[in-house]
Amino acid sequence: MVNKKGYLKTIEAVVAILIILGFIYVITPKQHLPKETTPQSVESAEEFVINQALYNSTYRNCIVINDRACIDALVKKNTPLGYNYQFEMCDTSTSCLQKLNIILPIDKSIYSKNVFISQEQGVINPKVFRIYMWEGKVESVISCTDECSIGSKQCTSNISYKTCGNYDSDTCLEWSTVTNCPSDQTCINGQCVTSCTPSCKGKSCGDDGCGGSCGICQSDYKCSNGQCVAKSYGSDVTSTSYAISSGGTALYAFDNNLQTPEWYDSTAVFGRAYIGQNFGAGNTKNIRKVRLIRTWSYTFNAKLQFSDNGNNWEDTNVNVRIPSATNQWYEYPVSDYSAHRYWRFLDIGNNIYMQIGEIEMMELVS
Repeated sequence: MVNKKGYLKTIEAVVAILIILGFIYVITPKQHLPKETTPQSVESAEEFVINQALYNSTYRNCIVINDRACIDALVKKNTPLGYNYQFEMCDTSTSCLQKLNIILPIDKSIYSKNVFISQEQGVINPKVFRIYMWEGKVESVISCTDECSIGSKQCTSNISYKTCGNYDSDTCLEWSTVTNCPSDQTCINGQCVTSCTPSCKGKSCGDDGCGGSCGICQSDYKCSNGQCVAKSYGSDVTSTSYAISSGGTALYAFDNNLQTPEWYDSTAVFGRAYIGQNFGAGNTKNIRKVRLIRTWSYTFNAKLQFSDNGNNWEDTNVNVRIPSATNQWYEYPVSDYSAHRYWRFLDIGNNIYMQIGEIEMMELVS
């Protein structure tokens, strides 16, 4: 038979112990783990960057178009000393760091802020901008290569183009999606221009109406109203009083008289002998055509040059080669080198004689 008294005593003892333990638990002070707070320097930095993203139109637009280089400069400049950072600009509220191959450190306290960003006029291409800051180093970095130069454009067809920029979440530049030109325009060199049909009907030179050419005239001709017409030159501007040479009687080459002796230099050495005109101070000439006649025993090989001081000479496009023992005119158009005081023919024939009967020089009238 169970001793009821003993049983009750045991129950009472157990209850008493539980009451005492409960009392001890209630009155014993509890040690609470402090809640971790964001360091003030980080809090201030993240708040400043967020405000820039919200109220600075430049940075807001950088986020909308995924310009990581622009935002990286902002965040980097304002990250407190001793801290590292990362950020993301995502199309949704979920993180897109994984797409960038970025892994945040798991052994650090990471402090984060985020904000919803859109363009000023309406919600176009909205983004979630999120900043991360922590003590330590970034575990990984983005590695990519620019595909193009910022702002450059490239035609993808005759009616569409693409533009270089940053259109994804990395820091590198890439081509945009294709943009079509307006219906009345075509794409040329990356630009949409008004459609144009070239027309050269009845033309042998000049513009084709679309920026192209209908042809180029020969050197002694000019283009006038779509046709090549002969250039009009003035009269001979040479004079015996302007004659200069390395030797001999230079005026014989400019006296307009084939009955007088020819000019010659009997001590000609390659690159030394010359014959020409010094038009005098303030009397410059833009020579556009030269005419020469008559040789005797030697060829006349020379190049036309000009100078402003008689010491420093520059070559023109004209190289003359007149056979020996000839008595006919040789004409040479001269490109436009503007007006100069001195013009001469410098020997390049390497003969012991340099000789010529007459030389004429003309300017262009029209």
